[in-house]
Amino acid sequence: MRNALFAFGVFFGLFNMAASALSQEQIVRYDSQITVLPSGRLDVVETIIVDAEGKRIKRGIFRDFQTDYQGDHGRSTVDFDIGEVLLDGAPVPWKMIKAGAGKRLRIGDGEKTLEPGRYRYEIHFQTDRQLIFFPERDELVYQPISYGWEFPIQSARATVILPENAVPTALRVSAGASGAAEGGAKITQPQPNRVVFEADGPLAARHGMTVALTWPAGFVARPTELENAIHYLGDNIGVLLALAGVLVVLCYYLWAWHRVGRDPKGGVIIAQYGPPKSLSPAAARYLVKQGWDDAGFSAAIVSLAVKGALDINEDQKKVFTLSRRHGAWRPNNLSAGEVAILDALFAQFDHILVDKKNHKRLATARTAHRRALAREHLGTHFKRNLGHFVLGAGLSLGFAIPSLMLAKSTALLMIIALVVLFVLNPLFFWLLHAPTLKGRKLLDEIEGFKRYLSVAEKDRLNFHNPPEKTPELFEAYLPMPWLWAWGRNGGINSMMF
Repeated sequence: MRNALFAFGVFFGLFNMAASALSQEQIVRYDSQITVLPSGRLDVVETIIVDAEGKRIKRGIFRDFQTDYQGDHGRSTVDFDIGEVLLDGAPVPWKMIKAGAGKRLRIGDGEKTLEPGRYRYEIHFQTDRQLIFFPERDELVYQPISYGWEFPIQSARATVILPENAVPTALRVSAGASGAAEGGAKITQPQPNRVVFEADGPLAARHGMTVALTWPAGFVARPTELENAIHYLGDNIGVLLALAGVLVVLCYYLWAWHRVGRDPKGGVIIAQYGPPKSLSPAAARYLVKQGWDDAGFSAAIVSLAVKGALDINEDQKKVFTLSRRHGAWRPNNLSAGEVAILDALFAQFDHILVDKKNHKRLATARTAHRRALAREHLGTHFKRNLGHFVLGAGLSLGFAIPSLMLAKSTALLMIIALVVLFVLNPLFFWLLHAPTLKGRKLLDEIEGFKRYLSVAEKDRLNFHNPPEKTPELFEAYLPMPWLWAWGRNGGINSMMF
């Protein structure tokens, strides 16, 4: 009785193992026949027999083709032209889609589910640009069985047929994991121009086969230099367009800078005992920086305090309060920018606390100040030459957008070219700013005043008739450190803006 039960258990276990093996989704046989045509194209017929169980093989199978290759001299592509796809000898729907660095052939009717069983697929296609041409020999390195299959392959074979009378001089094969060493398959040569590569045993999932053949030159037509150039341009049009964009935009900007962006030559710098009389401290900084910033706004606030238009107070919590003096009265010596600040800050109230709650009033004052300075000095004392910049930015977009649209892949060289292309624009946005002749004269006077302020006390004795040091002079110079954004070493630290 025990022997009978033991025998039954063994039989039942073997039966389950056999059933499990039979129900496994797999490629039973993969046979690829590659014919090298005299034109240089490959004519390929693949026969793939699969066991489907409705798990991963539900409506059909996928066949992946690598089409994009990145080499030392740029990108190259190969084409795959599908001629016919059969399922058990009858045509079956198929669709080619983009997938990573290649294309994916989706085989099967999307509205029809396969019953569990064994199916035979045949794929007939042609591909070009697969051959490598050397001075005295031609070479084919090809993957007849790709490494992307998710199923084990029980039997794998590839047959390569060379043009008539072409006899291979070197043969290599690698079957197994991607990048595996040479071997894993046996090579036979039933005819001089026919070579068969057959795997030594089953291939695991994501294992494949790579074959290589070399034969004397002269049996396959070689592409001309013009054809190679056309192919190279087509494969790398995005990168080449981006590089051309960098060259064109850089040349344009250099021309524009030479034409309108170069600063007029400065004059002799003579020590000045005060800033230009026509410029407020904020206006002087606006001219030096060729633009508005918070340091200039701070200089204007201090200048308003020096001129008696407002008071600046600080409480124990280090919070500042600005208070307008004498109601609506204002001194006669205020600049247009300072008047704009007064009107914006104290339109309704004579006091303002410098904190986040009043950021809108402060922002309004900043905007009014910036606009007033622009009306007074932009175009008169310096120019931004925005027309030239807009044309350069338009050229950049004119190259960048088509290069992205035409690029078949995003190569590192293209990314670098696009980054350089867009870095050129903010760089030349500032380089195209240039003072006018009148502005250059004011800048020389400002530099002379800076020279006077920056020297040591003992060196000031060398100046002729320097002004007498008085409290009034100190107050007059009080906003000046903001002109060059001096900190503690300049005598005054940034107060609140």
